[in-house]
Amino acid sequence: MTARDDAYDAALRELQLAVTAQRSGSHLPRLIALRQLADPASAPLFRELVGHSEWPVQVHAVLALAELSASRTIDETLTAGLGQQAQEAVTANAIDLKLIEPGQMQRLIAAGTLSPMPHLLLAGELLLRDIAIDPAPLRGWVESENLRQACLSAALLARRGEAGVLDQVSERLDALDPDRRLEHRLLLVEMIRQYRVKAGMDLLAAIVAGDEHRELTYRSVLAMLEIDQDRGLAAWRDQVGLSPEPRDAVRWGLLLAACDAAVPPAEFDRLAGVDDELTRAIVRVGRARTGSGDLAAASINLLVLDHRRSVDWAVRSLDDGDPEVARAVYGFLIDRLADERPDSPTHIELAVRASAALGRLDVEAVLSRLRAADDDGTMQQAIMLGLFDVPDPRVGEAAGQLRRIGAGRADSLALLLMAKHLPALAPEDLETLGLIASGGSTVADTLRVQASWLYLKHAGRLDDALRTIVPGD
Repeated sequence: MTARDDAYDAALRELQLAVTAQRSGSHLPRLIALRQLADPASAPLFRELVGHSEWPVQVHAVLALAELSASRTIDETLTAGLGQQAQEAVTANAIDLKLIEPGQMQRLIAAGTLSPMPHLLLAGELLLRDIAIDPAPLRGWVESENLRQACLSAALLARRGEAGVLDQVSERLDALDPDRRLEHRLLLVEMIRQYRVKAGMDLLAAIVAGDEHRELTYRSVLAMLEIDQDRGLAAWRDQVGLSPEPRDAVRWGLLLAACDAAVPPAEFDRLAGVDDELTRAIVRVGRARTGSGDLAAASINLLVLDHRRSVDWAVRSLDDGDPEVARAVYGFLIDRLADERPDSPTHIELAVRASAALGRLDVEAVLSRLRAADDDGTMQQAIMLGLFDVPDPRVGEAAGQLRRIGAGRADSLALLLMAKHLPALAPEDLETLGLIASGGSTVADTLRVQASWLYLKHAGRLDDALRTIVPGD
């Protein structure tokens, strides 16, 4: 048996691990890795996996086919034919990933093949777009024993003006044990916030006045702020008080900075006297978000404090914000790895996320950093990991210009990026790629399955492998 035969067999085994259900669930990250490649040649495999016996695999298959399609939308026929759990997961992810259009939503609902939750999720999206829906099914689901369905049905009907259903569902929640009551009240509040249910303001105010639970109060004030700013600000002021403690100031200051409403900068004055560095940083960001200050500088000032909740929000907020602010902040998150010793796992993770996001926004800004990064260093590897999410052929060209001397981690990452984007590989690179697929490099399983796919493709053996693979139970 030749080295190429060994590499083929190893690559085939890796792909079989991705399509065969494992008790550990390790096949699912591998499937996500195959989706990440966004290779049109994977469409036949994912079409086969739609019929897999495990519903999470079906979900990945339908989403992968949507991502590979010319329209980048889900196949309505495939979605309608899924079971309840798979339908709901596909619908929720398609909405989040923008893989479904309003016309598709209407057709799926009209077909009558959806179970209640995906029907409700699509109805909610249509209402957010001010597109009419048939309320009759929702009125029946308000009475459902499934409280998740009941809460969402009530929120959507209330958005249409049927406010009484919220009180009806709220009374049902009152009868639950404390833990379940809190769980479903949080759910109902989030649905009121997400779907901007103005008719839910009185219920939110009653929850805040009742002070049942700290997190419930917090979420209710956030919902009030985003639905009716005047009433929300009044509730926020009541919670903050005149002299808040630093811990409370951080929590309520972050809520005010994070809410979608355009809050007047003067509202942050209530927190300006708190002698706490984190509070001051949050106040600075909040004011800058309303046009009073340099938002990029304020965001970076907040990020360096490494407060987990603030960092999570600050990075997420860049997605739909000013691209120039995003460029500056993403650049900071990458660049600080250059001089950081010892390496911080959290900072590395953020740099990977930033490299992916900045790569989609301005690929040259990332590639210039990749070229300047220390060879085999943390910054170089973090950038390359982020670039796996960037579908620009210049990524492969830049990776090919990096120094490579073997199958170490950094060298392997560079070769994988080359294999993903370049039409052909040199014979020695193809041999190294087969070595990575065979486990001869310290890369994660998710990268090994990508190496396997790419090796088979560049070796001209992908069709042979796909004929061999049969999804497991």
